[in-house]
Amino acid sequence: MKKVLMTLVVMAAMAVSAELKVASVNMMELVTFHPRHDDDRKLLKSKDADYKKRLDEKREAIEKIEKEFRDAQQEAQNPMLTENAKKIAFAKLEDLQKRGIAAQGEYRNAVQEYQADLQKLETDLMRAVTSSIRDKIEEFAKQKGYDVILDVTTTPYVAKSLDVTDDVLRLFGVDGEAKRAEAKKDNEEQAK
Repeated sequence: MKKVLMTLVVMAAMAVSAELKVASVNMMELVTFHPRHDDDRKLLKSKDADYKKRLDEKREAIEKIEKEFRDAQQEAQNPMLTENAKKIAFAKLEDLQKRGIAAQGEYRNAVQEYQADLQKLETDLMRAVTSSIRDKIEEFAKQKGYDVILDVTTTPYVAKSLDVTDDVLRLFGVDGEAKRAEAKKDNEEQAK
């Protein structure tokens, strides 16, 4: 709602002052085509794979304890056991049960910790990318004398002629048209 109100304020200011120089950018494209985007995605996937591997190890440890518990249960139910052997078997069951509960708790905590770590990393990476984009937009606006540069993804309508997304991408050394063609080709190949 704030963005819509801001857009309306900007539009009203434009109507009052015909001298206001306005442009637009597509922030989604700027983020997607940012030079760091692919490396950031790879880093996130790598971290995710590492966390999944660690979780698999914890899950395997739980499964091992569960198997030991089932085996100990069968052993404890053997009618040939002496009273002393039964006490030992039940103590072992109790110990395995405690270890299993602790391992499951560790697993749940690890899942939460890993999810929080990944979310924080993703947020930090996105914050860095959007900050660098805003800096380039500001640099571009100052160079070209723009008063306002709107994001087309949050503005109800912006004339295509006002789009300077490719100009901002060039400041990053990125060819927007080539990136769009590459993305289109990738999407078509994935659809097959």
